[in-house]
Amino acid sequence: MFFINVPVSLLVLALAPALLTESRAAERQGSYDVAGAVTGTAALFAVVLAVIRASATGWTSPRTLGLFAVAALLAAVFAAVERRSASPLLPPAMLRRRALAGGDLVTLTMGMAAFGLSVASSQYGQVVLGYGPLEFGLLQSVMPTLAFVGAYAGQSVVTRAGVRPVVVACLLLLGAGSLLLSRVPADGSYVPDILWGLVVFGPGLGAGTAAASVAALARVPEHASGVASGLNVASLQIGGALGVAVITSTATTFTAAPGGPDGLTAGLRAAFLACAACAALGLVPALALLRRSPPDTP
Repeated sequence: MFFINVPVSLLVLALAPALLTESRAAERQGSYDVAGAVTGTAALFAVVLAVIRASATGWTSPRTLGLFAVAALLAAVFAAVERRSASPLLPPAMLRRRALAGGDLVTLTMGMAAFGLSVASSQYGQVVLGYGPLEFGLLQSVMPTLAFVGAYAGQSVVTRAGVRPVVVACLLLLGAGSLLLSRVPADGSYVPDILWGLVVFGPGLGAGTAAASVAALARVPEHASGVASGLNVASLQIGGALGVAVITSTATTFTAAPGGPDGLTAGLRAAFLACAACAALGLVPALALLRRSPPDTP
């Protein structure tokens, strides 16, 4: 499944130089920040690997602690590289913007909850309930469909109510949807046990990510809008990688021996609770860093 991404990525890589020439900024100085890209990616890789392996080796094992130590060291090197780079991948001054930092941190936690919940619900639907991949993929599509609708509705609400109320309400919806799914039984079915959690979760995800994006980009100078937009998109993807790692590790840790539908369901219930915890974690930057007032009109 993961190899499907490889030819697509190679095609995009081949076409990018010809199709993206208009994205070059005339005032940009210096070359691409290769050192920052390598150290930043390696740090994220070490964190994700540590979380995934922790369920098998233990959270306090030398291997897990060693990977976290390597990640911390690489993060420190990345920070040093960015401070010295003439054209940094992540300009340090950008992170001092409260709204941008708050919007990106909220986006990261929403990505953790969304990607993690998708994996856990797929496991429950296919492994526990016995749905086929295509069949459950269609059944699960209710969540991204409602997220699409929620994104459009969220943009209009933000301009009237402000960013913080919308983001907080959406994080509560994500948590509520996750908690509904945390009650799934081993002998459940789609409509009573899965559907309503996805119905609650989907609009919160769409409106919440739209509102967080508005918060991150609304007050950024035009010359820095490309970097700010890239950071916001990267926050969602990084959150997704971390979320899948956390949820997978949680499900594995709490799966009751000797497995089977009952044992797997116990692990997946814990995974859905971890999704709710990710949503709750997003309330911290939402309340601490996002402003109450609506964003400035461009």
